[in-house]
Amino acid sequence: MLIILISSFSSDIRPNQIEGVELNAKFGNRISDIYFYDQNGNYINFKNLIDNKMPIVLVPVYYTCDVVCNNTLFYTFEQLSKLNDLEIGKDYKVVAFSFDYKDKVSDAKTKSTYCKIINGNDENCKFLVSDSLNIDKMLKLIGFKIKRISKEEISHPVSVIILTPSGKISNYLFGLGFLGMDLRLAIWDAKLEKIESLSDLGKSALLFCFHYDPKGGRYGFAFVKVAGIIGILMIFLVYIIVKLYRTNVHQLNV
Repeated sequence: MLIILISSFSSDIRPNQIEGVELNAKFGNRISDIYFYDQNGNYINFKNLIDNKMPIVLVPVYYTCDVVCNNTLFYTFEQLSKLNDLEIGKDYKVVAFSFDYKDKVSDAKTKSTYCKIINGNDENCKFLVSDSLNIDKMLKLIGFKIKRISKEEISHPVSVIILTPSGKISNYLFGLGFLGMDLRLAIWDAKLEKIESLSDLGKSALLFCFHYDPKGGRYGFAFVKVAGIIGILMIFLVYIIVKLYRTNVHQLNV
């Protein structure tokens, strides 16, 4: 289970605001038969965006988020703009979708200006909105668990997802620390229909050891959490040593 906690606001995080918010990576899941409206108001089935020719860079955000989601969009498009050997519409598509059912087509249209950063157009760079039913279906497929903490704010994971040309989840790029080369490799792998093969256990351990700081916009070492785990392991180790010692003493006395 992969866990990334994030809040869209700049105030101090309270435990109840991020409880239950997590990302469970769903490598290999195929995205299809989920309905959205794009930035031009066209009603589309997501599977029609899958052309079996190029990967899709999928960006889950919500458009009325003023802090983290804007940073996610800007950072992703900025890194894509640095990939001079890859061309949008030829080597990949970009699809952003809002997981807030309150977002409207007009919000998607406003955010679609990000497409200009990579010379995208309405065909290869989509910004989508939908109703709660379709959004919930999409979130389940990609492994996102979000939490609305007020009328305007949602706590949510932060990750860019790379889909293969056939619409399967190939990879996750977590947080805002990935580089252009990470995107390039993820797109290349996805183009070959490669599904992430790195150890889920390794990723779980890495993400467990770090927490997201919404003020700094990056992950920091979760000292208290890791110290707690080390403490438990030390207690267990001491227990094993004592047990072995007592066993050896008993055998010597016999």
